[in-house]
Amino acid sequence: MHKYEIRARQLKDEMQKILDDNKVSSQLGLEEVNQEQFVIYKRLEFELYHLKRIIDFKNELKEKNTSHDNRGGIRDGAGRKLDTGMKTTTVRVPVSMKTFILSFVDLYAEWLKEDEDQILKRKTDDSQIIRTVQLLEVLASLGRKKFSGSKKKHEEK
Repeated sequence: MHKYEIRARQLKDEMQKILDDNKVSSQLGLEEVNQEQFVIYKRLEFELYHLKRIIDFKNELKEKNTSHDNRGGIRDGAGRKLDTGMKTTTVRVPVSMKTFILSFVDLYAEWLKEDEDQILKRKTDDSQIIRTVQLLEVLASLGRKKFSGSKKKHEEK
């Protein structure tokens, strides 16, 4: 239920309470109600009238939106198709590292290809892959130097 419909229901309840408190039947109208409650009742009636117009307008918009033959919005099967059969994720990397990351993915695909058919399309050429292999060798040696001592320290604790 929409917030406007909830408020409309509350207004109807408040209006009925005024009538019930003053024991006014629908046949007698509001003549028996004191002036202050009459003003409150008319204000509630006015607000309810405008809420009903808003609800009607929203319902018309809803009907118009459903007649667009499923254009726009989220739909099953929409979006870019996977070219690998593997699930993917979005990761932000520095622009300067993009080719290295793509080359790393290509290397991974080459490694997988030894077991099966190639499932990933290559995104880089051979020269970019060679540069990535060289970078990985440098990073591996740096990692061995930097973290081999921390492994011993961690084991001592």
